[in-house]
Amino acid sequence: MKSGNAIQLNKAWWKKEAPDGLKKSGAAFEKALDAYTKANAGLRNPDAKAIEAFESALDDLEDAGRKVAQEAKDLEKSEKKAKAKKERLEDLKNTISVMEKALPREIGAALSGMPDLDEEDESGDKIADPGLHSAYLKKTAGKLKKRVFNFAVGLPTNEPGDMRMLFHPKKAGRGLAGKLKKAVGAKKFTFGQAGTEALSSELGGEEEGARTLVLHLEGRNIPGLAKRVKLMLKKMKISSFGRVKILKGGQEIDGADEDVDEKLEPFDLDTVDPEDEVLEEETADLPPEEQAPPEEQAPPEAPPPPPQEIDIAALRKRLTDAVPKIAAVPPPQGPELAKLAKEAGALLKAGDGAGAEPVIVRLEAGLAAAAAPPPPPEDAAKRLEAILVRLGKRIAALGKAGQLELARGFAARAKEIQSMLRAGQLVDAEASIETLVAEIEAAEGASEPGDGGDPLAIWRSAKETADTGIAALTSHIRGIGHPDLDRIAEFGLNGATEGNQTALTKALFDYNMAAGPARETATTKLREQVSSYRGFLGSNKLVDLCEKNPFGVKVDIRGPLGQALDRIEQTIA
Repeated sequence: MKSGNAIQLNKAWWKKEAPDGLKKSGAAFEKALDAYTKANAGLRNPDAKAIEAFESALDDLEDAGRKVAQEAKDLEKSEKKAKAKKERLEDLKNTISVMEKALPREIGAALSGMPDLDEEDESGDKIADPGLHSAYLKKTAGKLKKRVFNFAVGLPTNEPGDMRMLFHPKKAGRGLAGKLKKAVGAKKFTFGQAGTEALSSELGGEEEGARTLVLHLEGRNIPGLAKRVKLMLKKMKISSFGRVKILKGGQEIDGADEDVDEKLEPFDLDTVDPEDEVLEEETADLPPEEQAPPEEQAPPEAPPPPPQEIDIAALRKRLTDAVPKIAAVPPPQGPELAKLAKEAGALLKAGDGAGAEPVIVRLEAGLAAAAAPPPPPEDAAKRLEAILVRLGKRIAALGKAGQLELARGFAARAKEIQSMLRAGQLVDAEASIETLVAEIEAAEGASEPGDGGDPLAIWRSAKETADTGIAALTSHIRGIGHPDLDRIAEFGLNGATEGNQTALTKALFDYNMAAGPARETATTKLREQVSSYRGFLGSNKLVDLCEKNPFGVKVDIRGPLGQALDRIEQTIA
């Protein structure tokens, strides 16, 4: 298996990358990949059965990967004794690394991205009912052994049997706490992340067994929480976890084992302290079903300004002007543009101007691209040179993050691609760049973040990734004459952000420079800018146009930037 090649969960990738000499484990892994592909297809119309099949397929795939790693280790050991070639030993070593590190990460990502049908388990009646909540905890216990969840725990009384916990792969722990407050009248809360081996490993701690429940607190520490959780699980007849371990800031602060006694120090539930007030303020921005009771919320903010009215008549005229031009566009672009025109017409007929506008923008951009002359070869060479420069910065960052050998290999290949460009071998160079980008992304995912938790560094790294995709698009859109495309070609991502980029960068700088009382103010302003930028990403038509461009260029803006915003929020929380 080639070092740095990005893992792909399909048979074609495995047939290309599988090392020679694997017997039963190689065939079993291929079979597990096939089963995963079928189960993944079943999620197009997800129901409980499809989700269960998908989780089962991922379990089988992880188990098959462990067997491949073990057989590869056995082969490596025997072939070292036989003094096999260095390349063969590296092949086996890379296979072991992929199966033990990259595969579990990929499986975790697949689990985190799958649809969730457990909303009904979080309804107020089911939370309050001990029998139904016990069933919910039993079902969740199995999932906690596979991936990390956000969680909240609420105490309506000092009796462990009255305590309640909620888990969710995506919803924030603070939101779950608000739901507990409403459902069972919980007076004290805490929240954070829950899991077993996966969470402990993610936090850089010692590997825990699957029977240890790890709770990493982001909220307050409740005295005796580990014992309270253990006793609650016992009363709910949950036997999946023999030990409960509480972490704060990555360090263990509490723990409870199988033989825990039932004596508990009472905890003052009635005195309101600042941590309770913070929780209530932060739940105020959640959806209604996740908020604390209305009488305890902060006063509502002023309503947002009404959305700007969309001129449907003007959109109809733009569509009418565009349709006759489609006939002159040859396949395959012509039929695709005709589909867009049909989609826009249906939306306008239904009175959905907001939905029709981005479709018409894509149609106009496609027509403009079809009418524009192809970019001269030197423009393509400059575009590829610019991408190489950006990749060079990412390669250097990998070296600083400790992946020195891998970075050296990437740098050597970048030099080879540069030689191709100088020789005019543009097609080969572009294909090599695409491969190198994929391998660098895989290596970046495999390395520990080198930003040290610095929000500005997190953002710069993500923007660099997004800019690489936009740079690949630039030569296709430059000179077309469409105003939106010209802005992107001239200014890159900054051409689409309408000032959001400048405001967010300033807030990041201010946060890094602030100290003492000023840090709190800077944190609030940064949180506001993160929220504003997230809104821009979700609704901006230029971002949509870049990612769904009619040129077939792969551009991912929302992926890396959205993940960076998530990390920044976690860092400043």
